[in-house]
Order: sequence, then C-alpha cells, then structure tokens
Amino acid sequence: MIADQLIKEARLARLNTGLLNLAEWCKTRAEGQHDQYTTLTMLEKKAADLKHRVDKAGWDAAKDYHAQ
Repeated sequence: MIADQLIKEARLARLNTGLLNLAEWCKTRAEGQHDQYTTLTMLEKKAADLKHRVDKAGWDAAKDYHAQ
C-alpha cells in the first residue's frame, strides 16, 4: 500500500508540473502569431509527452521503492 501511495504522489506531482508548463506554453502561443495547424500538432505532441512523463514518474517511484 505504501508503494501505491508513493506512485500516486509521484504521478500527481509530475502531472501538476507538466500542466503548469503546458499552460505557460499555451499562453505564450496565444499571445503571439502562430499557425493553427502547427500549434495543434505541437499541443497534441506535448500532451502525449506529458502522459508518458507522468507514467514514467510512477515507474521510477515504484523502482525506487523496490530498490530500498
């Protein structure tokens, strides 16, 4: 149960950080000139990357827990 909680906390922390970074990127794009297609393509890529990073944070937390 402790491992599950650590994984959940690591994933949440990474998600929150990623969302803040993504929001800043979106704000910067919205304030400037941009191509709609390129921006949407980049946004999709960034969202997929964030999902991967959140998953990786969980895997890393599990690995660290089991290494103890």
